[in-house]
Amino acid sequence: QPSNPGPPSPTPSPFLLVTAGVQDPGNLGGLLRTLLASGLAGGGPGGGGGGGGLATLGPEGCDPMGPRCLRSSLGAAGFSVPVWSFGDVEEMEGCLDGRGPGWKVAVCHCGEGSTS
Repeated sequence: QPSNPGPPSPTPSPFLLVTAGVQDPGNLGGLLRTLLASGLAGGGPGGGGGGGGLATLGPEGCDPMGPRCLRSSLGAAGFSVPVWSFGDVEEMEGCLDGRGPGWKVAVCHCGEGSTS
């Protein structure tokens, strides 16, 4: 697996949606579409965008670049919304360190017993 460069240095109030354990590619694709449509990440409507993206944690979730997720995201995954994968929280924090303050982070965790 190639080295993970992590998110870019932030623009004002960049947003990072962190997912862990999302198994259904359709659900993950929907999250990516929502990030793009809301303007919180990627280019956003009209080319604005919050400069953030989506990060997946751990090996439990579906592949955000898999064919079903790409199809359900309508191309948002990796093309309009940056997607990063991290092994754990510590790796993610290490990539965010030094990239400036002001990151807004939301976490979507689908643990045992939940449906995703």
